[in-house]
Amino acid sequence: MTDVYPIGDNTNQTGIEQDMSLCRNHLEKAKLTGSNVVWVPQIFAWKAFRKKDPVFRYPTEQEIRSMVLAGTVYGVKAYYFYAYHPIFYYSEKMDPGKSAEQWARVTPSAKLLQELTPYILSDEKAPNLAIKQIKGNKIVGRALQYNKRVAVVLTADGPGEASAEIKTV
Repeated sequence: MTDVYPIGDNTNQTGIEQDMSLCRNHLEKAKLTGSNVVWVPQIFAWKAFRKKDPVFRYPTEQEIRSMVLAGTVYGVKAYYFYAYHPIFYYSEKMDPGKSAEQWARVTPSAKLLQELTPYILSDEKAPNLAIKQIKGNKIVGRALQYNKRVAVVLTADGPGEASAEIKTV
């Protein structure tokens, strides 16, 4: 199980996003083991657990999606959306009014993962991708195939814009 918390104590009160490279680095190392990896996207904020620490913020919808897609790129077939606490318990108790906002950020990525599940679990051989970085943070990707249809999954280390030339090979 690869359990990384990219949104945490390096974040300041202005809500500046953190670099998703932490996720990519952990997934690259996990893949090298040759074992099946269970990926744990962070969906909570330490703020809801440590009330006296107001610098912590909640992961954005984009960051949650990025964590999910990074797992897919590195071949993860099992996901465990992790909150250090039940969203509707501690979040509401320690940070009133935030539970519904937090849930609304999580559900689009869960729905995306549900849509990708047949591709993720498929044994069909998909084309390989050639990714030539043009600018910005590192972009990683993977093609998946299900019922002879191809889906291309991409994510970048973000925040910020990134571009690449992507071809199937």
